[in-house]
Amino acid sequence: MMAPPPAPAVSGPLAVLDPTGQFAKRKKTSLWFTVALLVVSVFILTIGLAATTRTENVTVGGYYPGIVLGFGSFLGIVGIYLVENRRQILVASIVFISFGVVAAFCCAIVDGVFAARHIDEQQHHVQSTPYRQYQPFSGLGCAVAILSTGFGA
Repeated sequence: MMAPPPAPAVSGPLAVLDPTGQFAKRKKTSLWFTVALLVVSVFILTIGLAATTRTENVTVGGYYPGIVLGFGSFLGIVGIYLVENRRQILVASIVFISFGVVAAFCCAIVDGVFAARHIDEQQHHVQSTPYRQYQPFSGLGCAVAILSTGFGA
């Protein structure tokens, strides 16, 4: 059996229906979006790791979605260029990207709750003692409490 000859390229208003041209255009667009998602996931990972290393008493898990989204976008880039297992790899990429988006929302909520629980409420409950008292200072437009020992101030 011989394969039928390929259809000639059509010009004019029917050029929009060209399947090879549309496939190449969709492939290029999906590659740009996948690379952009990879860049965003690396940015999320960097910011999350920076926040994790800067906090001492608050556990931050904001970098987990960056790992999952990065792996999903990597699978997407690989799946775009595969020929045989394209569908399976792209489905796995979509699943990982979906889990990454859900994880980003969950981590944002959990990190917000942890940050809210570790707010220093000592400024709100001022108890004056002869040696420790808070003196409000608002030099830059925001109220900052300065701990004073009562000596020399």
